[in-house]
Parts: sequence; structure tokens; C-alpha cells
Amino acid sequence: MISVFELAEALQIFNENYGQVLEEAHKIIEQANLSQSGSLFYSEWLVATANKDELLAEENLNCVFNFFDKEKCGFVGIDEMIVAF
Repeated sequence: MISVFELAEALQIFNENYGQVLEEAHKIIEQANLSQSGSLFYSEWLVATANKDELLAEENLNCVFNFFDKEKCGFVGIDEMIVAF
């Protein structure tokens, strides 16, 4: 988990004003902290920092779909989802 203070410490590389950095860290955690724990879990960090345009590019979505579509029939069935997970 990443706390507000750990995030502020890392952000201080870009801005020496600790008050501003701490305020920005609070905003980031508030927006990304889906679990409401006050800290970011790794999964929350990934969601907050992911490049959504890159992740959702058609090529990547096709790769993910093809991974699940083991029968290569153009749709993903329940059985394929169970096997995948």
C-alpha cells in the first residue's frame, strides 16, 4: 500500500513545496482510493497510473478477446471464462 505521505515524498521530486505536494497527494489518493482505506492498494495504483488509451487500443482488446475465445468462434462462452479464471 502507498500512503499519502509516501506518495507526497515521491512527488516531491517534481516540486519542492511540500505543502503543495501533500495537497496533490491527498487529491490523488482521494480520487483513486476505491477501497476508502486512506492508502492506495497496488491494484488502485495500477488503475490510477494506467495509460487508458494504450490499454484500450483495438489491438490490445483483440488480444484479450482472443485469449478468452479458445474455440475461435467469435464469442466467449461461460466455459471459456471459467477455464480462463
